[in-house]
Amino acid sequence: MSSQSYAQVVGTGDWSSVRLYGHAYNQDGFSQAEYSWIANHNFLFTIEKRHARNIYGNPTSEFASNLAAQQINTNNSVCKPLFYWNSSKIFDDIYATVQDAVTSNPSWVRPDDRWDYTNSNFRNWWVSIAEDQVNNAWHEGVFVDAVPNVVGIQGATALSELENMMDQLPGLVIYNGFYTPVNGGSLLAGLSTLNHADGVFVEKFMNSTCDTKEKGKVLLDELLLVPGEKYIIANSEHEPAWNSTDHKFSLACYLIIANNRSFYRYVDQEGIDYSSNALTYWHEDFGKNIGAPLGKATVNGYVYTRTFENASVTVDLENKTSSIIWGSTTNLALSGTASQSSTGAGGVASRAIDGNTDGYWANGSVSFANASSNKAWWEVDLGAEYSIGDINIYGRMDSVHQASLSNFTVLIYDASNTRIFYQTFTSYPNPSVTLNLGGMNVKRVRIRQNDTTKPLALAEVQVFKNIVNSSMKKDPKSVLDTSQGVFINEISNVGDLECNIYPNPVENELLIGTRDHLETTYEVINFKGQTVLSGHLIGKTTPVDFSSLFSGNYIVKVSNISGVYTQKIIKK
Repeated sequence: MSSQSYAQVVGTGDWSSVRLYGHAYNQDGFSQAEYSWIANHNFLFTIEKRHARNIYGNPTSEFASNLAAQQINTNNSVCKPLFYWNSSKIFDDIYATVQDAVTSNPSWVRPDDRWDYTNSNFRNWWVSIAEDQVNNAWHEGVFVDAVPNVVGIQGATALSELENMMDQLPGLVIYNGFYTPVNGGSLLAGLSTLNHADGVFVEKFMNSTCDTKEKGKVLLDELLLVPGEKYIIANSEHEPAWNSTDHKFSLACYLIIANNRSFYRYVDQEGIDYSSNALTYWHEDFGKNIGAPLGKATVNGYVYTRTFENASVTVDLENKTSSIIWGSTTNLALSGTASQSSTGAGGVASRAIDGNTDGYWANGSVSFANASSNKAWWEVDLGAEYSIGDINIYGRMDSVHQASLSNFTVLIYDASNTRIFYQTFTSYPNPSVTLNLGGMNVKRVRIRQNDTTKPLALAEVQVFKNIVNSSMKKDPKSVLDTSQGVFINEISNVGDLECNIYPNPVENELLIGTRDHLETTYEVINFKGQTVLSGHLIGKTTPVDFSSLFSGNYIVKVSNISGVYTQKIIKK
């Protein structure tokens, strides 16, 4: 398998989707499909003990792990395979080096079948094996497992010795820590141990022993203190204590503590599973464009909130609830310039872009343009042309005046002052209405009162940047296999062709526009990979009749000699 067959995985500092961590073994060796998944999804991947032992027998874990690491690195050199190395338990039936060591040095092993940290010869040997697996093999680092067991069973002195050993390890060092004790209290192998590694793997992230609001708060609060240069890997699963039967609660918690080097792993079941059966779990949320965080999380008791460019996250540990609201949080109107046809009663135009959606006149945040025979209007100039998604319009909420905005039109203009779209609403905002432009390039948004006897009063107008989901490299079928059809999350543009395709979602008529004067064709492709509509673009904007199509997701593909442009479209 060639490394050129695979897309770039999502690595550190990339907020275009959820960064996924891989950790698995397959006793029969990874299949080609599993290697493909790793190459496309996992920047970090730990090869768990027991891998390929049905092929190579026992004890051969070091050998089998190295072969897997070589294949992972060959498939995609960006991926970092890690060598699994347990710091507490003796696995002499799995590792040849361990079997040789304990046979020759039985004093290294305690009566409870664990390594004895009082023995310096053991400590030196343990480091040397890890060094060899990084320096003389294909592993790019070490995954140090069971660190909380060392301190929990052998105490602080043993942990201190292990931390010194971790300091000596080459490559990337990730350890299993930040463990929540059954009875609560301070985390085992927490922040002080993290000083001796590159990152921490939190195996019990909002599950298992971390099962109460108090324990959850201790874990999240300490993870919020992790320095930005350290890796955080959150490992989660179903957890009845949090009413969690899917990924949503743990993913929200992960986003609260995420940094530029954080990664997420989710097992779609209750209980630990590192077999390859759990390797390829996927949900469309993992491919959504999160956007960079707009700051650290805000903590108010047991409630945590955080805002990203394209998502708003809330976690309530006390009530065991969470929410992730997907959508751009970059409101371009706030930095725009507002104007209106006239100003009445002190209701200046800028009130509608002051960040306050309060629609009650007495509270001083509603704009007001007098009724006019020429139809009252209000507009915001964004200052430049932007790709726009949602526009939210909040009206006046005073009961007597609310219905005055029962017939209005939203008009959209590009940088050349050309009106490129409009939509009329015949019911008033209560408290708001939303218009999605599906990525249209916009400079100016105007709202026009269509009733010449009524004023135009607006509480707030929000204009959000469009979200581009780069899910191509993350969907489990993202390496296109035409025998399996086209998968809707696969979006890739080639060349210099630029298009406006709107509205999105579409109900009856889709408009496709391009600035090119070349012969241009379009195709509409369903989830099975079948072309259901096709044709040639005629003029600047071509209408395409979607009324006969079933509701669902489609790909619109526009092509000419300058390139190919594709966009996901939702049919209502």
